[in-house]
Amino acid sequence: MRIGKIKKIRRILMCAVLALLMIGVMTTVSCGTEEETIELVELAGWQEYVIVRPDGGDRVETDAAIKLKNAIEERVGVTLTLTTDWVKRGEEAPTDTKEILIGSTNRPESDITLLYHDIAVEASEHRVAIIGGSPEATDLAVDWFIENCIAETVSVPAERYVKAGEYPLRNVSIGGVPLYEYAVNSPTLTDDTFPDEKAALRLWLAEMTGHYPENDGEHYIRVETGKEIGITEVVNKLDGGDIVLTVAAGGMPIDDAITLFKTTLENRNEDEVNIEMTQTADIDNIKTCDAAQIAEWRKMTDERIEDIINTPNMEIPEGAKVYYVSNNGDDSNDGRTPETAVKTLFRASNLSLREGDYVCFERGGVWRGNLSALKGVTYTAYGEGDKPKLYGSPEDGADPAKWTKTDAENVWSYDAWDMDVGTLVFNHGEAHAVKYIIRTKADGSTVVHATGKPFKDYHDLTEDLTFWHDVEGKKLYLYSEINPGERFDSIEFNVKKNIIQVHGPGVTIDNLCIMYGGAHGVSSGTTQNLTVQNCVFGWMGGSLQKVRDDGVPVRYGNGVEIYGGCDGYTVQNNYFFQIYDAAVTHQVSLSSTQVESGTVLNQKNILYAGNVMEYCNYSIEYFLGNVPEDNPSRMENFVIEDNYMWYAAEGFCEQRPDKNAGCHIKGWSHNNRAVDYVIRNNLMLYTKDMLVDIYSNRLNPDGSDSMPTLENNQFAAFPGVSFGVLKQDDNTRAPYNASVVDYTAEHSNGDTFWFIAE
Repeated sequence: MRIGKIKKIRRILMCAVLALLMIGVMTTVSCGTEEETIELVELAGWQEYVIVRPDGGDRVETDAAIKLKNAIEERVGVTLTLTTDWVKRGEEAPTDTKEILIGSTNRPESDITLLYHDIAVEASEHRVAIIGGSPEATDLAVDWFIENCIAETVSVPAERYVKAGEYPLRNVSIGGVPLYEYAVNSPTLTDDTFPDEKAALRLWLAEMTGHYPENDGEHYIRVETGKEIGITEVVNKLDGGDIVLTVAAGGMPIDDAITLFKTTLENRNEDEVNIEMTQTADIDNIKTCDAAQIAEWRKMTDERIEDIINTPNMEIPEGAKVYYVSNNGDDSNDGRTPETAVKTLFRASNLSLREGDYVCFERGGVWRGNLSALKGVTYTAYGEGDKPKLYGSPEDGADPAKWTKTDAENVWSYDAWDMDVGTLVFNHGEAHAVKYIIRTKADGSTVVHATGKPFKDYHDLTEDLTFWHDVEGKKLYLYSEINPGERFDSIEFNVKKNIIQVHGPGVTIDNLCIMYGGAHGVSSGTTQNLTVQNCVFGWMGGSLQKVRDDGVPVRYGNGVEIYGGCDGYTVQNNYFFQIYDAAVTHQVSLSSTQVESGTVLNQKNILYAGNVMEYCNYSIEYFLGNVPEDNPSRMENFVIEDNYMWYAAEGFCEQRPDKNAGCHIKGWSHNNRAVDYVIRNNLMLYTKDMLVDIYSNRLNPDGSDSMPTLENNQFAAFPGVSFGVLKQDDNTRAPYNASVVDYTAEHSNGDTFWFIAE
């Protein structure tokens, strides 16, 4: 394409119209103190022209076309038709229609090579092209056309008019390659990290060089994270012909690497630029911890676990009414003395109890089944030895006679129950089974939900210690190369039931060992003054809870759970391990009926303190959801204090389909209105996903946010792990992958972030 002749002169006199435009009459328009002199001619038959914009084009180009149409109508009094450049598939664009083309249409007259800020206007037979090197430049081209070419008629430049933009980095090269030849790796290729930052970088490069970067090319600008980089470092370098802008994952914001890159270019002394540079921030509360520090924390944690396991018996007030439960008891007894103890959980659940009574289980004993905890009653231990053990598992399956070899290779069957089994635990935790939960797809085929592997029946079990429970047939099928009863000394079954179900307020659960339940360890609805203390919870959950409307199965369970409101809920000095979902939780989403009736559910006076939580998908989970803006439901006086949390999303919970989705404190994307929410003096180490997910989209009535105060916590994870989410946001989902440095600047109050040296 030829570039029209443009002459620059210095204008001294005021801008004036020299002559009335007529068809075929030349004239000159000039404005400003230093402007172009453009020869214009009236556009013959302009009333017959149609304004054409790209079909499905950029919104900026569409708005520019509308703006031109309105300007002609206002100034000249003629309304031109506005349409798109659409043509029927298989047909070619017309060539003889009278059109004013806005932006990058499919007409050949729009094919003008321009840089990003350049604008051009050119008239040819039947066509006027108004275009820029970008949609924003097209908008400026339309502005220029309105200002200079529309008066009492419509005129056009006699020759192509081009106004070039300014490009400060047009001549810059890096590593011998012009900057404008570098592509920026794209989310449409293989790397989907930092899409917003990359989009902003592309735009900046377009503005500075005139070329919008390609998605693919011989050389790239890569924006990424690297484990080999110090957590407070920003490193820019050349790597194999590519420019690499790098921070440590979870550390400095990636914008810092991009800013360093921009600053290096803008402050260059010559056009061949060396961008290799490292910047290090000095941030006191971001540190690197070595094996000695981890060992110190582990020693501290193990000592607390030992203390919890060996918690002495509680002092029972003199005059209190006490009932005793012993493996050596008899359900025909009254239970009022150790010598007349009752024997079973069923009998213990049906004693005639009143508020203030105590039910004591003998240390060293084992009870299988489920306990109903009644209003105002304390359930605790007596005697000497190990904590009383309450197992949800109906029996120990380590008996070879109970297992039958099937016709499928290495698959054994067991006569089971109509209560779904969540997992099998072997030798009290040396190994555990992976459950195959079957999902029916829309086409009627069945697959293993977690893997998508086709599954019809037990013949499709092919991996060691995987199992399928045929609940209707009351058969459990386990893959094992030898008889499981010969292979293991103990086999426990997590069946679908809560081990302790709380009925009414004022219940205390103390000094018990609660294990092998397919649902929850201790479960309650809305309640008051529930205390769970000095207990051990292990191997909890895994049974099927429900199948959602979309066909996705959901599994239990939690160590201690309240579903509903509460006023007084204390979980302290407990040891939780190998929990499929959360060690401890309070949660509720208002039902549609509750929303319509205006039900208020508060979760008040909650204390989680002095616990050890490890190998749980969530150490702590909470949510208060589906609360309308005008409903005052809230969390109040919620304290998470002095807990040791290790290995989120590891262990038993790794068989979840949402792999690596755990964290130590999980608040979900719920309303979660809260006041007096404090997280202090906790230790949180290791996670496969993020450390915390703390979120609320509800402000309090006084306008304050619902975020917690964080004080003196210790966070530790490998480089590459995100701190997570800590955000008050009115969107449905808060931004993810906030850097530790961002968090430190905005929220930290004495917290320390440790990155574990590998």
